[in-house]
Amino acid sequence: MLALEDWARDRPRIRIGWRAVWPALLALSVGYNLLATLSQRADMETTRGVLEFQYGQFDLARLHVNNGLRIRPTDPEGHGSLGLLSALQGRFDEACVEYAIAVKYAPDSARLHCAYGLCLYRLSRFADAERELELSLSLQPDNALAVAGLRLLRTTQQSQAQAVH
Repeated sequence: MLALEDWARDRPRIRIGWRAVWPALLALSVGYNLLATLSQRADMETTRGVLEFQYGQFDLARLHVNNGLRIRPTDPEGHGSLGLLSALQGRFDEACVEYAIAVKYAPDSARLHCAYGLCLYRLSRFADAERELELSLSLQPDNALAVAGLRLLRTTQQSQAQAVH
């Protein structure tokens, strides 16, 4: 125990006053809270957009979902919501762009792959649609919407093949 007491007595004293330390601690605290606040704000904006969408306020919904994506541009749910809004307004090109971004950030989402596949089907991009719908089924084998989408796709392809002959 004597060695520890000698070390404590003989070690050089480094004195850092509270005034030197607290600005750094405050900056770390504010930075952490800002990140948490921004994340919460992004969630709030996206949620508000989804609620406005449910009440038929598509323009307000798009505005709030876009606000959420400005804060957190990698949010797959935000991009999926914009894809749905665009698809319901008949803007399938825009919807496909949003769904492509959404599946990039959430590659394991069967729901987003299915929505993307159905959107691609509407644009007559059948090979891409088939790939996305099959991927959706591989992620969630009981996805009834993906099964129905693949049936519709294959029926359409058969009809087109018969029309050519």
